[in-house]
Amino acid sequence: MVNGDKANKIEQTIEDAELIKHFKQLDQLPEEEKKSILKVMAALIRDYNAKQAYLL
Repeated sequence: MVNGDKANKIEQTIEDAELIKHFKQLDQLPEEEKKSILKVMAALIRDYNAKQAYLL
């Protein structure tokens, strides 16, 4: 393949091997569990970004 597959692109973009491992495991979970985990991740990232905005 000229462009490679999705998994290869993700692994080239994400440098942290532990994150890649967790995302692969997350992908195998049932949809409801995936949605719950993604909501928590989004909230944590949102909170982090808000804290960073106040530090500037």
